[in-house]
Amino acid sequence: MVFALNLVATIPIASFLSKAVDEILERAGDTLGSLIYDIQVRSAKIMLMVSSTKMISNAVQLITSALLLKSRQISVLQTSLIDGVLF
Repeated sequence: MVFALNLVATIPIASFLSKAVDEILERAGDTLGSLIYDIQVRSAKIMLMVSSTKMISNAVQLITSALLLKSRQISVLQTSLIDGVLF
C-alpha cells in the first residue's frame, strides 16, 4: 500500500518538474537552454542507473534474507539487514 501511494505521488511531481524545466528553457535562450537540457538528460540517465543497481541489490538482499530466515540464522540475518540500512 505504501509503495502504491509513493508511486502515485511521484506522478504530479514529475509533471511539475517537467513544466518547470520547460519554462526555464524558454526563458534561458538557446545556448543556456541546451546546456540545462543536456544536464537534465544526463541526470535522469544517472538516476536510472543508480535505481536499477539498487533494485538488483534489494533483490539479492531479499533472497539472502529469506534463505537466512529459513535456515534460522537470525544473528546473521540481523547483521545483514543492519548493513543494508546503513549502506
